[in-house]
Amino acid sequence: MRTKMLLIVLTLAGAGWLFVPLSEARADGEPVLLAGSWEGEYIDITGFRGRLFVELEVEDDAVRGSYRLEVPDEESLQVYRGNCEGRLDGTNLELEVEIGKLRSTFSAQLADAMPFALQALSGSVKNPPGSSFKGGVFVLWRFAD
Repeated sequence: MRTKMLLIVLTLAGAGWLFVPLSEARADGEPVLLAGSWEGEYIDITGFRGRLFVELEVEDDAVRGSYRLEVPDEESLQVYRGNCEGRLDGTNLELEVEIGKLRSTFSAQLADAMPFALQALSGSVKNPPGSSFKGGVFVLWRFAD
């Protein structure tokens, strides 16, 4: 059963009260991965660097969604899109990711990112054989709607 954590109440001088929800947690205390829009950065070991956008759907520990990676090069913006599917085990997320006809694995660690964002995922992407990408690291943030 999911339970909501208490609200933090912050007093802003002269501005009244602001209620900031913390991330949800399951009954066993493990965090609940928030569904919705995530955004961040990807850096490949070959020097490619880009903005990463991920839409996630979460049902219990099952996770699926889609991603868009925007990588600028000398002439234009290269856009890569695909689907992803995987599982959350505690704070560890493993996603199988489509990169065109290739498949790779995103391995990430879920963390509380307050006050910057609600949650963060940081991790790595394995080298998909046959791709110009050779693997790298990423960070994604889930901001409040």
